[in-house]
Amino acid sequence: MHFFLQLNFLLGLVVCVRRLLVLEVLALCLLLISLSFQVILLNSLVFAKEFLNVYFVILEEISALAVKLGLNALELTGVALSHFVELILHLGDKVVDVLIHQLHGDNIVLVLGM
Repeated sequence: MHFFLQLNFLLGLVVCVRRLLVLEVLALCLLLISLSFQVILLNSLVFAKEFLNVYFVILEEISALAVKLGLNALELTGVALSHFVELILHLGDKVVDVLIHQLHGDNIVLVLGM
């Protein structure tokens, strides 16, 4: 009987040790899974940071381009207006020349030149 009690005790001890080993293996698997999850999370955060950096750079470039486009349009308007004023003054000068020739009684032939 004493032998069977010792055998039963040893069997219980083996079962407890095996149960502890299974729990340790499960804990190790959970630790590996959590570490993998942390790596995936950190990689996702790095990707999100890089994406936001690219987004803000593109936004900055677009705003700079819009400002430059506005300034170019303003400069073009100024140049076009100055040339328009110059053409109007030239037209007035030619009209005065034609009127002077008419007052002198000259025959005027209108020539359209390039």
